[in-house]
Amino acid sequence: MAKINGVEIKKYRSFYGHEGENVAEAIVYIDGKRAGVWSQDSWGGPDRYDGFEDKVSEKAALVQAGFPKDDWDFHLQNEPDVFMQNLLLLAEDEKNYKKMRRQGFRSLITMSDGYHYSYIAYRKVLEKENFWDECMIDLVGLKQEMFKNKRLRIGAYNCPEDFAVVVDQDHPAPYWMTRKKWGPIDTKSYTV
Repeated sequence: MAKINGVEIKKYRSFYGHEGENVAEAIVYIDGKRAGVWSQDSWGGPDRYDGFEDKVSEKAALVQAGFPKDDWDFHLQNEPDVFMQNLLLLAEDEKNYKKMRRQGFRSLITMSDGYHYSYIAYRKVLEKENFWDECMIDLVGLKQEMFKNKRLRIGAYNCPEDFAVVVDQDHPAPYWMTRKKWGPIDTKSYTV
């Protein structure tokens, strides 16, 4: 299951908010134990937690310690709502990865600008040493579907273990958690 610092989402669902936007609700487990139900507010208010927001805040603080300090949303990474949104996006990537694996694909590349979501599946494993060389043409094609001047979230997954993420002072944030402006991509910040 998709997991960040021991927090994982199980049985999540989406429904429509009062203006037709997607809103999520999920059962949350922390370190393998059920913590409760998390839900986004359908009227745009703060997320709702069943009394476990403090535990999520502790895990989110660890993420901020491993986040690039020059990233535009560094200061938001200790917010539990942002942490849960990243976890929800990882769970959605994992769902698409499992669907592609059943069809015989080995790797998945995802791209999102916060409004649009697209992905490409590959029948071969993408090695991290030459990852950008192999898929740059496809990423340029995906970028055509995104809004201009938006920071992009790019994810790359080769195996189920890629969905169990640890981010702290000793483990930097993976590339998909950091939204970068389109331009020269720093392959050193990408971790598989």
